[in-house]
Amino acid sequence: MIRSKTLTSMTIESRKFLDLLIFILLGLQPFHHLLINTNLDLSFNNIRHIENISHLTSLTHLYFVSNKISDIHNLSSLTNLVSLELGANRIRKIENLDSLVNLEELFVGKNKITKLENLSNSKKLCVLSIQSNRLTKLEGLEQQENLEELYLSHNGMLK
Repeated sequence: MIRSKTLTSMTIESRKFLDLLIFILLGLQPFHHLLINTNLDLSFNNIRHIENISHLTSLTHLYFVSNKISDIHNLSSLTNLVSLELGANRIRKIENLDSLVNLEELFVGKNKITKLENLSNSKKLCVLSIQSNRLTKLEGLEQQENLEELYLSHNGMLK
């Protein structure tokens, strides 16, 4: 097992993917000095807040599946993100994605989202997975001209 003390001084330049699915984190403090090329997977770690990753500006794919995140924040510097996976958390609102202008895939299934909102700046969005939430209406996607895949199952929408 990698110890957090080792991670604080570690620099990864040649690896394209850092997979820490098994590594149990109490927070993201070990990543403050870590350089990652494109992909970071922090799924299944009981993470409560997205923090200490703003310096990872080259990230294109970021995974926070099955954590305890309730708010989307601290992603504004990650303007190269193409795919963001926040499924199975405690998120109630889609927010703070305005600066993610290159975002093509957003996965927010299995949360507590009640409304499709704050996606107007996500012009490149092709895939939106928002199944198993608390949506009752299909609205807020009017400006999503590039949307190719929309996953809505297991919401509270009427037919």
